[in-house]
Amino acid sequence: MDYWNGFFYSKAADGLLDLKNCEWNNTGEEISNDEFVARINLSTILVRKDGSYEIWFEDGGMFDGHAILLQGFLDGGISDVSLQG
Repeated sequence: MDYWNGFFYSKAADGLLDLKNCEWNNTGEEISNDEFVARINLSTILVRKDGSYEIWFEDGGMFDGHAILLQGFLDGGISDVSLQG
């Protein structure tokens, strides 16, 4: 499980770190990949019968409380990383 846990955290950072540092940067200081990963918290994993899945994270306050959502298919990998809410 440690591999998958790290994989999903890493994909969330890959998908949203630039957004955080460019458009959601309230302090003028960029955060690192490691800091981004340390701040988010896994909240829900949903796997459907059709092989699609959703991985939800709490944003750690970086996006004003918006949830982070990874979506994909078991046989095709992650197809989208987005903010929700």
